[in-house]
Amino acid sequence: MMNGLPSDGVSQENSIYCMKGARWPLMIDPQFQANKWIRNIEAKNSFRILNFKDSKFQIDMKACLMQGIPVLI
Repeated sequence: MMNGLPSDGVSQENSIYCMKGARWPLMIDPQFQANKWIRNIEAKNSFRILNFKDSKFQIDMKACLMQGIPVLI
């Protein structure tokens, strides 16, 4: 496994699209493989985990966007 993802071709292609794509990725992740992978990759970048139910979600999201901090919702 590479940083939490299986080493099959589809997973490798998808990881390239996520990391090198021009737009932000939307991941549907029923097995939580992408979640684990993102957490491993972004750990060094001080990423934030936000939840829509958080009372300060909008404020935190705006701060992350302005500072270029990766966000996992």
